[in-house]
Amino acid sequence: MPLVELRAFAALVREGPGNEEQRLDLLRRHREHVRGQLAELEECLELITWKVGVYEGHLSEGTARGVWDPSVSERGA
Repeated sequence: MPLVELRAFAALVREGPGNEEQRLDLLRRHREHVRGQLAELEECLELITWKVGVYEGHLSEGTARGVWDPSVSERGA
């Protein structure tokens, strides 16, 4: 939760009963933000897992063919 929202939540708690709906709204918004972050991280993890598979495959075949090599230009020169 961003610091601004955390402070707002803490202030609501200090005010005591009667603002539970506002607190709940802050928590729900934070939950959605975290879900978005998790979705982005899941996409990153999928890409990393794919890359690991590519490298594992090439290592098991004993070749670097198909793995990017900075000593070779993209045109194969």
